[in-house]
Amino acid sequence: MFSFIDLYSPLSGNKLRKLLVVVLAGALQSCASGYQQPQVVSNSLRTPEVAPMELNSFSVAPAAQAVELHWETVAELGCAYFTVERSTDNISFTTIGQVPGDDMAIAPTTHEFTDRQPLATTAYYRLRQVDLNGIVHAGPTRTYDARPEGASWKQLARF
Repeated sequence: MFSFIDLYSPLSGNKLRKLLVVVLAGALQSCASGYQQPQVVSNSLRTPEVAPMELNSFSVAPAAQAVELHWETVAELGCAYFTVERSTDNISFTTIGQVPGDDMAIAPTTHEFTDRQPLATTAYYRLRQVDLNGIVHAGPTRTYDARPEGASWKQLARF
């Protein structure tokens, strides 16, 4: 589909140029006559944003030779999946699993993930929610301290 739009100066009201708008396969592309390079208005379609994740709870608990993560979301409308990440330094995280989201949920929903190869040292776990449109939501971090005398747990973020 092709469409022409007249552009007007906001101060004088004079017509500046015609703008050709082309819609192909659901993507909007625009070209203005006389410009050498198109101006980038927003790159959010190419670069996912990081927004806060809405959780009611997020807990980490020891299990038999494993670590269990449980979380409850406020709602998940448009959520594609969650990634579970782990780190030894709370800086560099590695994805260790993925849990499907419920893209139609408008009520609280619970999820769980089991780390069957937990670290023998202090480990940091965090969640990321990825929406159908690619936007990434940041979740809180939980710490697991594996000590010979037993595991101790502490939370870095409170609800």
